[in-house]
Amino acid sequence: MRKTILLFIIASIMVIFLGVIPRRTDAAEKSTNEEIHRLMRDIKTINLINGLYLSNDQMKELLEVVREAKRLEEKIQTQDERTNPETCKVFKKMKAELMRKNDVSEDLKRKFIRIERETHEKMSEHGKRMNELIGKVKKILNENQMVILSEYEACLIPVRSIANPERIGQAGGDEHFMRILSQIRRIPESEYRNVKKFILADHEKMLKNHFRDEKMRKEALERIELAMEQARSLNDEEFEMKKAEISAGVKLELKRPDNLEEFLIRRFLLNPGLEEILQRKIKV
Repeated sequence: MRKTILLFIIASIMVIFLGVIPRRTDAAEKSTNEEIHRLMRDIKTINLINGLYLSNDQMKELLEVVREAKRLEEKIQTQDERTNPETCKVFKKMKAELMRKNDVSEDLKRKFIRIERETHEKMSEHGKRMNELIGKVKKILNENQMVILSEYEACLIPVRSIANPERIGQAGGDEHFMRILSQIRRIPESEYRNVKKFILADHEKMLKNHFRDEKMRKEALERIELAMEQARSLNDEEFEMKKAEISAGVKLELKRPDNLEEFLIRRFLLNPGLEEILQRKIKV
């Protein structure tokens, strides 16, 4: 199924969240970036949960599955923390040897092959367990909820159709995106570079779910960046005249993935942050 997806869904929330971005160390910036992405994922998850209208019993069942998923994520993180130092050490030695010659020692080759095998086995087992949990979630949702899930456009600010109020996701046509462009125009020049970086990074992740072709993803990102630059380069009168044309320029025909439901379940309904959300929503 093909449908038009407007690619500016992140910009408005970045204006709200980021506002003025002070200078910070690389470590602090990385920590803040991770927190922002966690918050964005949780907000998108809340929007989906609100639109599914789960019963109290469904939320209790889902909570148990989410806790299983959280335990799996914590387990693989613990494994990574234990094995990453050795992996890093091996890779550093490989790099050093390759800088001196065109090959690495047999000992390093054996260590690399072992690390590669163990990583593959670990990820394969993790993927198998997560697929089992996806199956459990599917059994919790009813037929109508699965339809709503399949049509969900991950969003930060929900827009509901008057004709179909159960539909959730970032919809609403060019007018909505023209308002976002107006917001982008008001970002101080000193902060715009960081805001733009966040917007493009988030859209790049989204586009990977639709385009395998790197060239097409690059083209889409260029359209987004061009629209932002155009909006900021115009004076108020010029922007009012050209904002519809600029907004229309970010439209792309995107093919929804065949495994879309599985992707959405794993991304949002098995989100570790959903545990707290469900705990607050469940009526005791």
